[in-house]
Amino acid sequence: MKKIISVILALTLSLSLLAACKKPSEGSPGDNSLPEIKTADEVREFKNAEGRVAYQVEYSIPDLTTDICSEFAAKFINDYINEFYLSPAFNFAEINVQNFRSEEKEPRKITLTHEIKYRTNDVLSVVFKTSYSKASSVIEARTFDLREGSVISFDRLLNGTDNSAKENVLLCIKDDAKTGFTDAPLTDEQLAELDSAFDPVNFWFSDSGITFVFNKSSVISGLGATSGIYEYLLDWSWAYPLGLISSPEELFTEATTA
Repeated sequence: MKKIISVILALTLSLSLLAACKKPSEGSPGDNSLPEIKTADEVREFKNAEGRVAYQVEYSIPDLTTDICSEFAAKFINDYINEFYLSPAFNFAEINVQNFRSEEKEPRKITLTHEIKYRTNDVLSVVFKTSYSKASSVIEARTFDLREGSVISFDRLLNGTDNSAKENVLLCIKDDAKTGFTDAPLTDEQLAELDSAFDPVNFWFSDSGITFVFNKSSVISGLGATSGIYEYLLDWSWAYPLGLISSPEELFTEATTA
C-alpha cells in the first residue's frame, strides 16, 4: 500500500509541485473569541414496578443556542444529539428496569458525557461517550456543519465522485492497522471487521487532520476487547497533497460562494 501511495505522490509532485497544504481554519475548544457552548447537565431516574429507582441516566450534552449558529442549525444539532445519544440511553433504561434485582442496593447507572474536540465558526467536532453499568462504553464522534445544520460525512470531503479516494483511504487505514495504530497488528479476519466497522461520520477534525474512531468491541469481537477505541489520524500533510481529500477550508469557502 505504501508503494502505491509513493507512486501517487510522485505523480502529484510532477504535476503540481505540491501546492502548500491547507489546514482547517483556526479554532479550538479553548478559543476565547468564540461564544461559549452551554451544556445540559441532568440526572433522570427510572423506577421498576416496585417503585425502586432501578436506573439513573446522568448526562452532559452540548446545548447549542443562536449565538453559536442559526436557529435552524441549533435545532438540528440539538435534535440529532437527543435522537442518537440521549433517547437510546433512556430507552435502554426503560426496557431494562424490570431486570433490576431486589438484592441490588444501588441503581444501575448510564452516564453520557461529551468532549469538544474542535471548533470554529463553521464546524464543531464532538466526541460522545455512553457508559453502561454492566456493559462496555460506546464512543462516537460527530462533526457538525454549523452553517447548514448538518452532520458532515467523510464522503463530503473526498475528491471526485467515484469510490477510488475512499477505497485508497480505507487501504491506508488497513495497511497501518497491520503494523500499528491498534494495540497489536490485526489478523486478516480482524482487518475485515475493521473494514466493515468504518463509519463515514465517526470522526473529528483537528489542526492535524481527520481522526477516525473505531470501537474495539466492533473490531475485535469475542476476544475480550469490549471497551476503548482505536484512533486513526488521516493527516492533512500527506492526504491533501495526494488529492485524497479536500480541506475544510475549501469546503466552507465553496459553501460561502455557492
